[in-house]
Amino acid sequence: MTRILSRGENVSLAAASLPATVVVTLSWTTLSWTAGPGLDADLSAFVCGEDGRVRSDEDFVFYNQPSGAGGAVTHLGKSQRGAVTVDQVRIDTSALPGDVAKVVIGASLDGGGSFGALTGVAVEVAADPASAPALRCEIAATDETALVFAEVYTRGGEWKVRAVGQGYASGLAGLATDHGVAVDDEPAASPATTVPPPPTPPTPPPPPPPAPASSAPLSLE
Repeated sequence: MTRILSRGENVSLAAASLPATVVVTLSWTTLSWTAGPGLDADLSAFVCGEDGRVRSDEDFVFYNQPSGAGGAVTHLGKSQRGAVTVDQVRIDTSALPGDVAKVVIGASLDGGGSFGALTGVAVEVAADPASAPALRCEIAATDETALVFAEVYTRGGEWKVRAVGQGYASGLAGLATDHGVAVDDEPAASPATTVPPPPTPPTPPPPPPPAPASSAPLSLE
């Protein structure tokens, strides 16, 4: 029997009869009369320290980076179950490094619209991809474009699941940034041009502004 966790409620993996390795499944159905074309949802996981932030960008597990924490967290991808779409991540808590305090489970939209255009949006935790879920976390979403459903965390040497239920209006970029990931969600703005004043000998015109420093944040495309 599946136990539904209310916001803030937690339970240990052992108490839920779950092994050290679990599969987290995001599921939803699109409301075709309200959803825009191409509306899709994506599951993501953030491997975090005690401060709730990733140790490096490699701890951000999603469709564009399917493995993190040395393979302890793996994105399994999407599949269809009739009208329901599912996206899955496997977490091996026994293989997580000692400085990992939690794995935050989030979801975001690919395409225009909001989670209010989807129905049956939930995250479930099971022993493997084919098993019946032991735990379920639901959010009554409206205009959010990203959500944090739950976290798998350690406390007193025991791994647990907590229902979080937090929404974002800033999509995957906002969700990732909030957990310490440097992302490249928009093209860099071109530097402003300046028109030098007419030359007045012997003073030369001012030099052009220096080019902005380059960086290589993680792409969400």
